[in-house]
Amino acid sequence: MITRIKNDYNMETFNFIAHRLDKVIVGKIDKNVSEGEEIRNQLKEEWLLELHIFNEKKEIFYRRINGGLKPYKVLEHEQDAENKRIKTIDRNYILEKQFQRETQYNMLSIREYIKLDQDSHLPYVDKTVLLDLIYDENIKGGLK
Repeated sequence: MITRIKNDYNMETFNFIAHRLDKVIVGKIDKNVSEGEEIRNQLKEEWLLELHIFNEKKEIFYRRINGGLKPYKVLEHEQDAENKRIKTIDRNYILEKQFQRETQYNMLSIREYIKLDQDSHLPYVDKTVLLDLIYDENIKGGLK
C-alpha cells in the first residue's frame, strides 16, 4: 500500500489517518521508510475502511468500494495560497493522547480555503484539506 501511494501520487513523505475495522491509526511516513512488516500489518488493505494520506501538497482520500480500497478524492493545496492571493485559515487541533507520538507529533494541522459568496459577499469555507502532523512542545496532555 505504501509503495503504491508513493508511486501513484509521487509522495515520498506523507502523513496518514487510517480507519480500520478495529481502530484508528495515525502516523508519518518519510522517504526513508519502506513498507516494512509493522506498517504493512497496520495498513493491511483488507482491514481498512478509509485512509487519508496527506502532506503540504495534497490530500488523498481512499474509501472501501466493492471490496477494495480506491482513491475517492484528491484535494490539492492551492499554489497561490502561499502568495496570499487565496484566503486561507490554518488551524491546529490537539490529538487525543492515544494518537500522539512524543517529539514527533501531537497536533493535526489543516488548511481551510475561503471564498466569498457572489450574492451575499459573505465568506465561506470552500474546502478543508489536511496539511500535516506537527509537534508543539508547549502542548501538554490532550483528551484521554
